[in-house]
Amino acid sequence: MKKLLLFVLLASVALAQTTINGGRVITGAWDASGATTTKPAKVGSGVPASGDCDVAGEVGRLYVRSDPAAVNATQYVCANTGAATYAWELVKGGTVTSVGLVGTADQITVTGTSPITGSGSWTLSFPTNVTLPGTTTGTFSGKISGTAGGLSATLAENRFPALDGDVTTTAGDLTTAIAANAVTPAKASAVMRTRSLTVVITGSGTAGVLQDADDQPSVWYNSLGQGVTVTAVSCKTDSATASRIQFQRDDGTPASVLTDNAGAGVDCSSTRASGTIDTNEDNFASTNGLNFVMVTAGGAGKWVSVTVTYTLD
Repeated sequence: MKKLLLFVLLASVALAQTTINGGRVITGAWDASGATTTKPAKVGSGVPASGDCDVAGEVGRLYVRSDPAAVNATQYVCANTGAATYAWELVKGGTVTSVGLVGTADQITVTGTSPITGSGSWTLSFPTNVTLPGTTTGTFSGKISGTAGGLSATLAENRFPALDGDVTTTAGDLTTAIAANAVTPAKASAVMRTRSLTVVITGSGTAGVLQDADDQPSVWYNSLGQGVTVTAVSCKTDSATASRIQFQRDDGTPASVLTDNAGAGVDCSSTRASGTIDTNEDNFASTNGLNFVMVTAGGAGKWVSVTVTYTLD
């Protein structure tokens, strides 16, 4: 009896020190709850080799990284990623390199260096047939990229930040308001900024015939509080005989605006004529005036009508 007990004791000691080499298949329950520590996973440096998880029989294998670079990528499991494809899946850590969609051949790829629940710089790329869940938790900070057909989201009104600029909102409220005087002429369309004025010069000679001295100084004064740019000048008279006029900017040193006839002015007749504008003289600042000069009356016409078109700067 004493010999039997001694044999059992020695066998127990030997079993506790036994190293098992080769494969073992356990079909029943293996209760290790009484063990001080257990190591059910393979431990290694770096990511697991793809060849260790490439067939169905390897599904379920565990791998734990031991190197310092594994701070955010420590535990992997061999899994079926869809369409008879098997790959290591990261189950603990933040740097996800390939997360398979079970049952499909598609992949969700997440690359970066920070946990998915934290901030940092990383990118999510979704296949076209991925539908994101209606609600998510955690802190999301990064850039999401995908195709128009595969990535869509609706941002609730209360999640919108406040908008600033010309059109503003309150945070969480999409009711917009345009700030007073925010829409300046420079931001309006050319049509909205366009103005025109027409001046008629009448003759002072016998029977009202136009004379060379029939000028019209300061026929218009820029009181708009801002500059304007002349874009067109046209004229017409009641006689087939041309009457030549010049258009000047009265800013203390009058400068001719029309370059027709070597700067002498445009010839007006019974058919409306358009003048050519000197782009160096087309801008009228606030408080500048506008003058018409009768260069050559022609001796037959009794009036000449001049139309000036300009835009607000």
